[in-house]
Amino acid sequence: MLRYVDVETLNLCAQPAVAPCSRLSILHLGQPVELLGQADAPGWARVVARAGGRDLAGVAPAEQEGRSTLRRPVTAGREAVVAQAVREWLRFAQGLGKADHAPFAGHVEEMWRSLGEGRAGGSGWSAAALSFMVRNAAVTVPAYHRFAFSGRHHDYGRDAFAKRRRGEASAPFWGYRAG
Repeated sequence: MLRYVDVETLNLCAQPAVAPCSRLSILHLGQPVELLGQADAPGWARVVARAGGRDLAGVAPAEQEGRSTLRRPVTAGREAVVAQAVREWLRFAQGLGKADHAPFAGHVEEMWRSLGEGRAGGSGWSAAALSFMVRNAAVTVPAYHRFAFSGRHHDYGRDAFAKRRRGEASAPFWGYRAG
């Protein structure tokens, strides 16, 4: 059964023990895994995950702090956007990368170039990042090509609100007021 890691990080272990000698890999938020069932030890699940370019079979904690570590899939579109967001989170050193320092400034520049704009790093690039992630998700979800890609939040926000008001069922996103 396909599942996704639903915590920031999760140890994939050879045996049901969180210990350096048992860890096979670290699984990250949003990473797909194949759930094979419960492990022999309570609180552990048998899984197969892609790590280091190969499939690894092992066990992982089934819960952390009383909450399941794995979740069921949602729509293909949502999974595609989540996968891109996690990809960028990892590329930016799990949120520690500074947009005005190498190599992260180059990543920000790549996001602006994807919009046809060559802007330097620094502040004000979150809209370009979101457009970049949706554009990359469009590789697997073609409807996302109809997103109003922009380096300005109000551009694609306005488009999503207008499409909802018109009832455009084929729109990739609809905008709603908060609350």
